Amino acid sequence: MDVELRFIFMIVMEHKLQKMILRDQYLVNKKIAWYRIVSVLLFLSAFSSCSLGEKQNASSKNEIYIADLDSAIQKDWYLYSDVFKSVRVIPLAMDKSVLMGDVNKMQVYKGHYIVLDEEIACGVYLFDSKGRFIRKIGDVGSGPGEYSKPADFTIDTKKGEIYIFDYNQKKIFKYDIASGKYLGVCNVEHRLNRMFFSKGYLYANIDYQLEDEPGQEHYLLQRIDFDNEGNVEMFFKVADYKKGWDGIALQGNMFFNLGTESALFVQDFMDTIIYVNGDQVIPYMVVKSQDWVCKTDLEILGTTDNPSTKGLAMMKLIQHLGAQRRAYNLSDVFVNDSVIGFSYMQGMMGTDALYDKSTGETMVFDRSKDDVLFGEQPSHRQIPTFLYASDRGVFYSLKPCHLPEMKYFISQGLVKDEVIGKNDLDSLDGDANPVLLYYEYKD
Repeated sequence: MDVELRFIFMIVMEHKLQKMILRDQYLVNKKIAWYRIVSVLLFLSAFSSCSLGEKQNASSKNEIYIADLDSAIQKDWYLYSDVFKSVRVIPLAMDKSVLMGDVNKMQVYKGHYIVLDEEIACGVYLFDSKGRFIRKIGDVGSGPGEYSKPADFTIDTKKGEIYIFDYNQKKIFKYDIASGKYLGVCNVEHRLNRMFFSKGYLYANIDYQLEDEPGQEHYLLQRIDFDNEGNVEMFFKVADYKKGWDGIALQGNMFFNLGTESALFVQDFMDTIIYVNGDQVIPYMVVKSQDWVCKTDLEILGTTDNPSTKGLAMMKLIQHLGAQRRAYNLSDVFVNDSVIGFSYMQGMMGTDALYDKSTGETMVFDRSKDDVLFGEQPSHRQIPTFLYASDRGVFYSLKPCHLPEMKYFISQGLVKDEVIGKNDLDSLDGDANPVLLYYEYKD
């Protein structure tokens, strides 16, 4: 699907999903939306508060976990207050020293927030812990060290450096975080969507949709040598790990952090989660279900290069997956000493699951109540977008277009007085920037 058609497809689907989201509380908490419009359940993310040492990982024992969805234990309601002790409102740049439309990605670095606005402000921005703007990292332009469409970033926490990928130019720019100084650029042969830096190695997915190479073996992961751009290693064949389809239908996050040095990698139609840690890249967990999407399902997409035909085929596939209640799109993955949490789509409905590493049991959760933010649950609401899980809590974002709804809830007395920064939220006007919601784990 070409860029223009992909954009139209995303707009159409988002419009449909917005209608779906505005249902009763049951459906709202089922996490309907895909493309990561709807956030992962706070319950699952909370388990990441435990130690994230490398010793916890199955990969260190050459063990692959198997999560069997067909025999999963069904769970019902969960209260956020069982996991979180507080929620804090963090408006970004209340003085409007920078104007943003959305937060597409966020990472925490030395108590500061680094955020990407891919579509509106087109840049990567650094804020302090109170949301005050510090600087923009890099800038839009055609000169040295300037990007045109920043699509993702990743951080080398030891050196204090940030890598920003320009989707249009197929270049990765490197900057010093503290000063914003431009440090260099690397051209990439294969276009990508998401990156992760681990112990001196720069990993990324491969987006073949605009770069079809007939007869060439296609892979899921590439390891890029920033200082020697011709040195690229490939991992995991598409034919073996993604039912042979090399496109990207659901472009959410693909790397899920385990601390700062390692991550788990997965995307839309994969049933295997990959562990990435330095030079180690190996299978970590397989999700098993008789309903999992198969190669026959994906044959609906065909092999045509006609963009209109591709778009219609994609719509037909989504309808087919919904009608057949196929399982697909593993996402929102986290790990601690006891559990592995993840979410997936079942037809057009989202579900979150928890795998117990000690018993081998998988649990699936239907609904949750945010009784940390709300004293009384709204019957309908926009669910904040999941951004980032740290070792102390979870960050979500509210888009500017969702702020009037939240202010209405405040005016109706639905938002708890204990919410830290509640008054800041109530004082924001229609031109405000996105707002971060930080849920802190219980001690």
